[in-house]
Amino acid sequence: MFQKIEDRTVKAGDPDLRRNHQDILLETVENPDDGLLATAVPIMLVAYGVGLGIVALSLAGSGAALFAILISAGYGAVYFGVPLAMARMRSAYTPLPLAVDARRRPDQVSVFTGLIGRGEAVLQMVIVPLAVAAALAGFSIIWLAVQP
Repeated sequence: MFQKIEDRTVKAGDPDLRRNHQDILLETVENPDDGLLATAVPIMLVAYGVGLGIVALSLAGSGAALFAILISAGYGAVYFGVPLAMARMRSAYTPLPLAVDARRRPDQVSVFTGLIGRGEAVLQMVIVPLAVAAALAGFSIIWLAVQP
């Protein structure tokens, strides 16, 4: 039922140790910018902005609803602002990835699950914000349809 796992400690100088920490650090720093964030973040910002704008227009008569929308907008500012601030702080200590001309970028990018196409990677990043904007538009249509 249970499999025995081999217990083996890798020591410095061991031939199984393929790279040391410094090589991994250099590989990470020299990783070129794949341009996914430059493509996806504006789409995400517009999707959330459009969704909140639609809801704000449809619920303009309710102060409590507009207050909830204001809280959501504040959450969005934190959601996008914190990573931006962290990236700016990081750039003071480590060099940013090398910018690569858009024509020379690879057709496939490496993500957590392996290599996928650029379009699929961007779609994975923006599908939730686009679905949220569509859902908010749908809720607004329903809200306006049932109003007297």
